[in-house]
Amino acid sequence: MIVKDYLNAEELNDFLLIATVLQTVSKIRKGWSSRNNLTKEEHKNLKYAETYLEKFLTQLVSRLSAKEQRKIENRAKEFELKIIDKYTLQRMKGQWEEELKVAHLKREEFEDWCEQIMEIHCKHCKKHHDSCNLYDVFVNNFVPESGWNLENCRYAYRKPKVRKKVG
Repeated sequence: MIVKDYLNAEELNDFLLIATVLQTVSKIRKGWSSRNNLTKEEHKNLKYAETYLEKFLTQLVSRLSAKEQRKIENRAKEFELKIIDKYTLQRMKGQWEEELKVAHLKREEFEDWCEQIMEIHCKHCKKHHDSCNLYDVFVNNFVPESGWNLENCRYAYRKPKVRKKVG
């Protein structure tokens, strides 16, 4: 069976939850033991849980790409688990829905994305700018023009033909 070398959003959340459970189990085992509030059997069972959760996380991380490992590491640094009531959740859900209406990208990432989109949609494009939904996005976000000054759109361009030398 071929296994992916990345985690989707749900899998990443599951990973972070398991990592949090591991930290919590470890904290409980150590804290409760120091207060004599665990039997030997309870202590042993929590230690087993710690061991197997740690093995799972270690094995999972080892098969992921380096980029994915960095993503997990960065998310784990800023991950926090909260328990909230239903009322608070509904209020926060409304805020999240508003936040999801806007994409946040660094300018360099955005321009790289635009270049890739232009390579697909703007190269040899004959469509008029009035009928292009990308045109407004580019204009509103100050994307540099192609410089070709084609009559149909400021972002349209032609790939120059390269002649091969004979001889």
